[in-house]
Parts: sequence; structure tokens; C-alpha cells
Amino acid sequence: MTNYKHVIYRGKKYYMKEVTRQKIGEGFLKEKLNSLDLSRQGIKNIDEIEGLEILTELEDLNLRDNDISEIKGLENLINLKRLIIGDQISEIKGIEKLKNLKVLFLNNNEITKINGLEILVNLKFLYLSGNNISKINGLEQLKNLETLAIRNNKINSIKKLENFISLKRLEISGNKIPHKEIENLRSKFIKKIKII
Repeated sequence: MTNYKHVIYRGKKYYMKEVTRQKIGEGFLKEKLNSLDLSRQGIKNIDEIEGLEILTELEDLNLRDNDISEIKGLENLINLKRLIIGDQISEIKGIEKLKNLKVLFLNNNEITKINGLEILVNLKFLYLSGNNISKINGLEQLKNLETLAIRNNKINSIKKLENFISLKRLEISGNKIPHKEIENLRSKFIKKIKII
């Protein structure tokens, strides 16, 4: 962990020399830490972040703007409710045990296929804008989904979203979706949905 400059906890920066595995293990952060911001730290592999695996009370993890290409090393973070990773992820995997996840932010990655989300039934907000996704598949089990952001992808149909009765916000600009499909979806939801 000495390669990273700091973590932010309740608005205060803790420099890595203060936040060591020993201190985390002693309870310095283990029970109290519920939010961890490690954005812009040059992280390449999540599983190399020392002490992360014992932060089981962590609810919010921000790993945006690093060099991460694979999601791994998060399986112990079972209380995680919000995960942000915006890097070089090409496949959605390694989050199967995060059943309490409500917000998943995977914008601006290299994802081509939506998969690996079926167990995340508590997911309410899913952000997949700025990827290379061409089809909306793998969302059928996400009945609680309220926001789906899929802007700037390669999607040409949204017909599969007609059964998402919880959906309140759909961000689809920057795709090649026929206007007729957008209007059909809008009429089905009777203006309960905001389509951007």
C-alpha cells in the first residue's frame, strides 16, 4: 500500500504511512471505514491493495481513473453498496459475491457484453456509458433497477427494457436506437421514465 498517496475517510486524508495493514487489523479503520476513495492512484491490480480484503464493513469504494483491467480481490467486501471503476475493464466479472451492491459505475471502460450481473438483484443504479456494448442482455434479473445509463455505446435496440417496471431513468443518447423504439418505451411507461 505504500505506492498509494492517501485514502480519504470522512473528508480527511490519511497518508499511507498511517494506514497500514497493522493499523487496519488493530481496528483503526476496520470497523469504522465505510467509504474509501482510491481514485487516480495508478492502481493496476485491485488485489494488490494491502488490507482491502479485511475492510468487510466497507460500503463505498471508488477506484476510478486508475489502470485497472480486471475486477478481482473484492469478494470479501460483502457489504459494499457502491462500486466505481472507470478504467480498462473489458469484462464484468469478479463482483458475484457483492449481493448488497446498489450502485455500479462502470462508465468509460472497454466492456463489450453485459454479463455477470444476474446475482446483483439489489442493484438500483447501473452506469455503463462510454463502453462498446452492442446488445442489452444479462439484465433480466435486475427487477429493482431504477437508473440505467448506457450512453455512447453501440446499442441499436432497447426492446428488452419494456419489462423493467422499476426503471425511472434511462440514458441512451449516443447510440443508434430507432426513434420509434424510444417512443414505444416512453408510452409503455406513461411518462414515469425519464429518457435522455
